This record gives sequence, C-alpha cells and structure tokens, in this order.
Amino acid sequence: MDAYISDRIASEAFCEAFYESYNLAMGHACLSETEQKVFDRLNTITSRYTSCREDLISYPGVYYNDEHLKQAVQGAKNELPFEFGLENSHQHIQIMKNATLLSSWKIIQLWI
Repeated sequence: MDAYISDRIASEAFCEAFYESYNLAMGHACLSETEQKVFDRLNTITSRYTSCREDLISYPGVYYNDEHLKQAVQGAKNELPFEFGLENSHQHIQIMKNATLLSSWKIIQLWI
C-alpha cells in the first residue's frame, strides 16, 4: 500500500497485485472482520478502476479513476493501523505461505 501511495508503483500494477493477492492467493478465513470489511471495499474499487477517460464519462458511477483509487488505498491503510501488527503476524505468515500463485515481490509490495 505504501508503494502505491508514494507513487512507486502505477495504479494498474497495484490493482493487478491486489486482485491476485486478495482474490486468488489469500485465504479469507484468516482475515479479521475489520480486514475483511476494508479489503472487500478496496476490492470493489480496484476491480472497477480504469484509466480510460471514455469509460469514466460513458458510465458515471460505475468506474473509478486514479483519485478514487488513491483515496481508497489511503483510507484502507488508515483503517488498518493495528491489524498488521505483531498480534496478527501468524495469520499473515500463513497468507504468505498460501500465496504460491504470486511472486514474493507482489505480496511484499502490497502489504508494505
């Protein structure tokens, strides 16, 4: 999240990494209720992100732009101040072990 917020990765790359991590690799059962709620909201926005101006104009309220995505990621990060602390580290180690579909850098980039 920090990599995206600080513009070290592009919106498309963040959305792809989030999709692969959250929808394909992550075991949702190991998430807390707060994490599930926050990531479900972020999943809606990342799955409807577009950089195509025509899509945004033609289908208002359906797609999200860079500004919406940046606000959503920052909001998610702010809502999870303690969720990724040591008290849940065993859960996140398990997520990493289960994430065989992704390269390690994508997961590290997403969670840092």
